[in-house]
Amino acid sequence: MPDTHPNFSEHVVEIELAHFTFSNNRVLKGLFDGSEFFSVFHTGNWYSFWYGVSKPSNSTVNEFKDFLVVNQLTLPVSATAVWSGTSRTYNGLQYVDNTGAIREFVI
Repeated sequence: MPDTHPNFSEHVVEIELAHFTFSNNRVLKGLFDGSEFFSVFHTGNWYSFWYGVSKPSNSTVNEFKDFLVVNQLTLPVSATAVWSGTSRTYNGLQYVDNTGAIREFVI
């Protein structure tokens, strides 16, 4: 939603389509929340690369690894928002640690 829209608010989260290009050239679609959150969508499931202030659990990491292996997806992946062009490269799952630093649980 552009800031010229009559219903615009700085509290609105802008969600846009994103393309995920894996290093083995497989491309999947997903979304970008306009801030930090990139999630890929595949076979009816959402898989997020961003976990905010919580470190991903071992079961979450293992589930994500299984998703990659079963679907023959190789990291790193480049996620690019279609409208804004915002992009991030992921080698695993990212989160913010207790010092405020962004960490990546490399897979």
